[in-house]
Amino acid sequence: FAAEEAEHVQALDDWLARTPRPSVPWRTDPQHDA
Repeated sequence: FAAEEAEHVQALDDWLARTPRPSVPWRTDPQHDA
C-alpha cells in the first residue's frame, strides 16, 4: 500500500508541476471567504 500511495503522490506532484496555478490559493483568497 505504501508503494502505491507513493506512486499516487508522485503522479500528483507531476500533475501540479504541469498545471499553472495562481500565486494565491483560492482557499486564502479574501473574495472566496464565505
